[in-house]
Amino acid sequence: MSPHFSAMKKQPKQVAYHEAGHVVVARHFGLRACASLSNPEEISAQKKFAGLAEFESTTVFRTAAIGWGGVIAQTLSEISLNKWSCIADWPHDSLCWLMTIPDSEPDLALINGHPAKVRTLGIALRILIKRQNEVVTVAEELMSRGATDNWPLGMAAIA
Repeated sequence: MSPHFSAMKKQPKQVAYHEAGHVVVARHFGLRACASLSNPEEISAQKKFAGLAEFESTTVFRTAAIGWGGVIAQTLSEISLNKWSCIADWPHDSLCWLMTIPDSEPDLALINGHPAKVRTLGIALRILIKRQNEVVTVAEELMSRGATDNWPLGMAAIA
């Protein structure tokens, strides 16, 4: 299992979609995956949320795509659902702006594990768009319950 902390964000929706993106891409590859969303009081008086996703170990290519899954889903959370599919038709080169978004060391470690960053980004994006309803369902589950139904898988969390 690969535990993964997301960067802390002020909005629980951003963190929920971020972690949902990791979970949905991992599940697409047939891996067991789960996530949890912290309560702001657990983080500090800063009132920020953090998330944690766990998924089974896999290839570096798939791990990079899973890393992109969180970044992309968090970005897509700010876009109307009916516009997600439009982005999938863009050429890979036009998706490079997404490469400037990862700001957490855990995400960067997952993404940078494979040299084909644009290719893994494109794969993750297509998976999330194809499984859009699942992304929304997992994010809503995280926002309402604080964790996916199979949390935790049994790995020790890393900071």
